[in-house]
Amino acid sequence: FFIMSKNRTFIHVLLALLAVAILVVPVVGGGGTQGGSAQPVVIGHRGSAYAVENTPTAMRHALDAGAQLLEVDVYLSADCVPVLCHDSNLSRLAGLDVDISDTYFAELSSIQLSQNSQISRLITLEQAIEYVDGRARLLIELKQQGEAGMALADRVMQATAQYTGAGDFLYMSQDYETAMYMMNKYPQANVGFCLYGDSAACVDDLC
Repeated sequence: FFIMSKNRTFIHVLLALLAVAILVVPVVGGGGTQGGSAQPVVIGHRGSAYAVENTPTAMRHALDAGAQLLEVDVYLSADCVPVLCHDSNLSRLAGLDVDISDTYFAELSSIQLSQNSQISRLITLEQAIEYVDGRARLLIELKQQGEAGMALADRVMQATAQYTGAGDFLYMSQDYETAMYMMNKYPQANVGFCLYGDSAACVDDLC
């Protein structure tokens, strides 16, 4: 699960991110729901399992299935472009030993991806926002860690800020340093720290 902040009000969310097309996530507590029943939120994980993950086609499948949130993964390219991709390297999706962070987006966008008998290409976070066009909220997972994670956070916030208010997006990271950086620098944003393994020891610092 992860802990999400909104102006230092914490919402506890049970988030089992399984490799499936659509997830149902019970939101527990927070934001005036004290004593109320948990309401399910339908999330398209990496978009959908019926297309190449983190692409417009995957997002379309999730939207058609009634997703209210689309979870996407973001890395920063060599020229500081937030790019949608779950892995740091394209070996799984393209069969090429290409690192996202070491490659300019112009080259990345020319590489063909293949998954679930579908073909696609990498897109930017801004392209994803424009494609979704308010039909669902984006849950943006920042994949890089440490200083790279903080640089990614700044670029992601710049990208989302030019469309609508920060409250229209959700952000999360499995890197404690990146999550705390975002919470402190962007207190208006909904930021989640995704807990796993012994990272649960950080909860007291977040709360």
